[in-house]
Amino acid sequence: MADYGLLGALGEGLKAGLSSYQGERDYQEKKKQAELAKALEEKRRKQELAVKGFAEGPDGTIAKTPEQIEQETRELFLKGYLPKEGGLVKTPEKAHQEKMEALTKRADLLKSGYDIDESGPEPKLKAIPGYKPPEEKAFERLMMQDQLTRGRDLSKRQMEAQVPGFQLAGDNIPSTKDAETVKTQAASVQKIGDLIDSMKSKIAAKNKVNPILDQDYRNSLKNDFAALKIAWKNAAELGALSGPDVGLIEEANIDPTSIKADILGVKGVLDALESAKDRTHMGLLGEAKARGYLPSQVTPKNKPTEVFADESVKVINGVKYKKVPGGWEETK
Repeated sequence: MADYGLLGALGEGLKAGLSSYQGERDYQEKKKQAELAKALEEKRRKQELAVKGFAEGPDGTIAKTPEQIEQETRELFLKGYLPKEGGLVKTPEKAHQEKMEALTKRADLLKSGYDIDESGPEPKLKAIPGYKPPEEKAFERLMMQDQLTRGRDLSKRQMEAQVPGFQLAGDNIPSTKDAETVKTQAASVQKIGDLIDSMKSKIAAKNKVNPILDQDYRNSLKNDFAALKIAWKNAAELGALSGPDVGLIEEANIDPTSIKADILGVKGVLDALESAKDRTHMGLLGEAKARGYLPSQVTPKNKPTEVFADESVKVINGVKYKKVPGGWEETK
């Protein structure tokens, strides 16, 4: 019986010993796990600091890493700033950029008709007096250029329309064709006038018509008269003379070597030749007027121009002129 009691006691002791050992083992395991968890947490914390660019020093203080400082400095530089004495300063490039941006904004304001008024305590916008938008200025330049072009074209057309001895009758500029026609007609009439003046000079110098004995003088007059008839024909073909004009001229046309010339005498022949010359000139004036021209000595007026002829008197544009040596003069 006693042996069984001893064995029971030994079993209980053994059991208690095993239980105590197991508890110590569990305690050590838990302690180990707690220390491991703490180490892991500390590692995680340091990793988070490293991600943010910080590190913990030996004394436990937290500061930025050199890499983080370098990165932030680079980012600031890219934005146009540099650290200096605990603050930031603009880089020269950043200062230039801001200056150019300010100038651009100022230029945009000026284009819109405004400027910055810095005379007061606070800057404010002010309208520019007399400002015109670029579009309006461009339109005005185009209009001015168009006017200059039109003016040059008008001057050119006016120069091309000039005819010696004539002026434009109004604002309408004759065509180049009309100008050339009047020039040609005027030249043909001028030739007629020159031939008549030559014949009159010869007759006045000799003071005789239809010379029978002076054959040289007679032949000279016959040649002049033949040339005059050809010149009249050419003038009619050029349109300088109309049909009625030619008929009147033929009536006034006296052959200075004919019997009729003897009847009229020297003065009669000279008067007839002068009348033919005047009628020729008046025919030209009518043709020129139809193409927009007036004689140079006549001032154009708004009312219609009428041209009449009565040998020594003519009325042009309501103004009366009389024949004088070398041309015409205004009379009442």
